[in-house]
Amino acid sequence: MYGWAVWFLVVLVLVQHVDARNVLSIPRNPKSRKVGIVSLNFQLKQKALDANVTGQTTVIADSVSHTLITTIGVGTPAQVMAVQIDTGSSLFWLRSSKCRGTSCSGQPVYDNTKSTSYLPPAPATALTGPQRRSIVYGDNTKVECQLGADTVMLGTLVIPNQTLCEADVIQTTTGSSDGLIGLGPPGADTATDVFRNMIASKTISKPVASFWYNQSRQFSDTNAGQITFGGMDSSKFTGSFTWFPIPITGRNHWSTTFEGITLDSAPLTQNRTGMAIFDTGTTLAIIPSDTLSAIVLAANAKQLPNQSLYEIPCDKVSRIPPVTFHIGQRRITLFAEQQVFVVDGTCFLIYAASTSNLNVDVILGALFLRHFYTVFDFGASRTGLAISAGQVANSLRLTGKSAGSRVNVDVRWAVVLGWMVLSSLLM
Repeated sequence: MYGWAVWFLVVLVLVQHVDARNVLSIPRNPKSRKVGIVSLNFQLKQKALDANVTGQTTVIADSVSHTLITTIGVGTPAQVMAVQIDTGSSLFWLRSSKCRGTSCSGQPVYDNTKSTSYLPPAPATALTGPQRRSIVYGDNTKVECQLGADTVMLGTLVIPNQTLCEADVIQTTTGSSDGLIGLGPPGADTATDVFRNMIASKTISKPVASFWYNQSRQFSDTNAGQITFGGMDSSKFTGSFTWFPIPITGRNHWSTTFEGITLDSAPLTQNRTGMAIFDTGTTLAIIPSDTLSAIVLAANAKQLPNQSLYEIPCDKVSRIPPVTFHIGQRRITLFAEQQVFVVDGTCFLIYAASTSNLNVDVILGALFLRHFYTVFDFGASRTGLAISAGQVANSLRLTGKSAGSRVNVDVRWAVVLGWMVLSSLLM
């Protein structure tokens, strides 16, 4: 989540990776997980959602800190695991039975010795690379794991011989899931690329993953959203999509260009040449610190001691001026209600300050994306946003040039230029 680094430190047997996942932790009354009940409900809902549909599956997701978590089956017979679906990273890992420590004790684990379909990792070679992975996320969660492969059941889909990483070291303060499926863009981490495997095995009919957030649900809740693998649910959005192709310089993330942010039409940041990324594994919208300071002042919000959260009286929310994100040559305006979330009756701004020293200015996390139906298109390397069904009319604004028009113009000019070059060679 704080999409902070996409770099790999390769040694003989270890790859270290820092990625953009950042789950917000807020002290509150603990709730029991009830994994068995969640799993049962999950299986029943898949049958209803996927009736008469082939080549795709829609899974019901719960939320932890507004990030979506769903259950999967791993191995034969299936071992049920609750995993976060994170577009801000690319590694697919599960808590292993070999894991020790407080983050693993008493928690559900994946035990490869109980699966008849498990395949051990191949010996490390120059072609296969290291068989271990190490990743540090923006919330300082650290995972070290060993590669292997097994059958994975995701909704109604069965993915054979899926490479996964068995975590034997997990250091976290936000232990909210049994693992994580990274859905980073094509090529970000091919070793455990779930979507690449689904496409190659023709498990899905379309190379897309679509996210819908149930805005009536709370910070951490059940039935908080749906994720469709292999297609889109037209009942969950209105209007057409605005597409954001991944720039050449931002291939490690679902990114777009970032041009600036305005507060009630007044520029806060402008003439930027950085990146904004779409990250379902990050809770908040991460923005430049100077921009955040201006928004906090205008909203009359107060920072909680020793935390990155900004509280605002709920009866003052309507006074927050509109904030417009200028990304990918489009404008997305959030009005007052879209800029807050509620936890146990307390209102907070959806923003936090960026601390990245990389070329990532903005991370658009779950509290931003929940207002949209978001499609991650692996085939075309682009992200699409449409207004989420149920969004109050005129409470959200998505404007600007369409990506398709600009791409078509570029293609036409490329064709003209090509003919000019060819003609000059033939003369």
